[in-house]
Amino acid sequence: MMGSINILQELYTGFLRTHTFLIVVIFLFIGILLEVSFSISLLVTVGGLFLLTAFLISLKNLRAGLLLLLIIAPFSNIISQVLPIGFLGGAELGIGAVLRDILLLFILMGWFFRVAMKDEARVCIPLKYPIIYMCIIALFILIAPDKMTAVLGFRNTAFYIVILYLTANIFSTKQQIKRAMTIIIVLGGLLAIFGLLQLLTNGALLMRLGFEHGVGGALVYYAGVTRATAGVDNPLVFGIYMVMLILIASSLWLSTKKKSVLLLVLIFLMITALVFTFTRSAVFALIGSIPFIGIFLKRYKLIGGLVLILSGILMFSVLFPNSIIVQRFFSQDEVSKRVITIRLTQPKRALQLLKEKPLLGIGLGTQGAAKARFVRGLTPGVITDNYYFQILTEMGMIGLATYILLLFFLLKKAMSIYHSLTNIYLKSLALGIVGIIFAMTIMNFGASTFDSRILNIYFWFFMGILLSLRKAEAVSLSERKIIKGVV
Repeated sequence: MMGSINILQELYTGFLRTHTFLIVVIFLFIGILLEVSFSISLLVTVGGLFLLTAFLISLKNLRAGLLLLLIIAPFSNIISQVLPIGFLGGAELGIGAVLRDILLLFILMGWFFRVAMKDEARVCIPLKYPIIYMCIIALFILIAPDKMTAVLGFRNTAFYIVILYLTANIFSTKQQIKRAMTIIIVLGGLLAIFGLLQLLTNGALLMRLGFEHGVGGALVYYAGVTRATAGVDNPLVFGIYMVMLILIASSLWLSTKKKSVLLLVLIFLMITALVFTFTRSAVFALIGSIPFIGIFLKRYKLIGGLVLILSGILMFSVLFPNSIIVQRFFSQDEVSKRVITIRLTQPKRALQLLKEKPLLGIGLGTQGAAKARFVRGLTPGVITDNYYFQILTEMGMIGLATYILLLFFLLKKAMSIYHSLTNIYLKSLALGIVGIIFAMTIMNFGASTFDSRILNIYFWFFMGILLSLRKAEAVSLSERKIIKGVV
């Protein structure tokens, strides 16, 4: 009996190690590929149940639970397609999305339970304004014309901020942070490979998983070529997800003296996948964030690197003027002009709605995903393709000012943390996260970025990691002093 208990303890300990998480990710990919090749839905179902069981076991370790959430989040869309059941069906409230949000709620319950059970436990609040922002958004539910729509709007706009505080409280050492970054970057590289395989098969992989061609979905074509999404969501969401991971991975790779070939390969794969999403705003956000980082943080070598990248792009466009990539990003054909005209018209329509209530807007959740996708029987909201306009229309000038202050405080805190760190790894990670804030600020002009739950989860996770970096450096320094004292 004791032998069996010891074996279970060893299995549990092994499960908490990084390589086991990577094995889980790889097996999940194998399950999806088998589903594509042989239509073995049972494998995907068993894989989902295995992840859920693993999560319940890992409640004893909140970091393990959060990492499992980060692993399963990009697959929620695929799970919803393979198992098309849920409260309202579809990718947003299908079984994958429901499972993802239930996992998050379980983790939060586990966190609060621990805090309540330990008298000495204290919740660390390293930045107060995001909580204030959540409270202000919650107040908009009370004045919204449709409460159900407003609740779903709150879910998109503010709920996932809790991940920031959860992450900042459960990550405290450099080793924990490094392990999490390794898992996330490898996962991103694997998804990039899946996205490129989707491209090479011209969408056949996703079709076998039950996806159908449709505007705004995971299976979309440009000039007869499928746009890379890896089934995560639409090309825009997948492109922004790749931008986040590219900024993190590139910052870490550039900082190390001994350059990792594997990390460089993963960066290359993610950049390639990003390009083949054919998402102009995501690519331009990545390029646009580099000079901001270089100027504000005085990393002028990054600006030099940007010049080289732009020179390469210019040379490619000259040598291959008729390539599909050049046509997508630089073409001024009739289709491109029509799309630009539509996008310029959308904010104007939103502003027309705003005239009646310029201070408080027309109602939380009435724009974008919350109304257009979730609530049946209601007139779809105006899709602005601009998150600032979306916030302005839903919550008026007060809501927009509140959101801009949120970005300001995040950026201010990020730059303060960056300048205060001395550990090369942690400082480089802070640099990548500063880049994410800049990139998302730019992306907001071309997309309703925070309508995506996947982007919300990852963005606020990275913000939580940012707020834990000083604590991690302090722990690292104290451990070093103890070692020196022993020696």
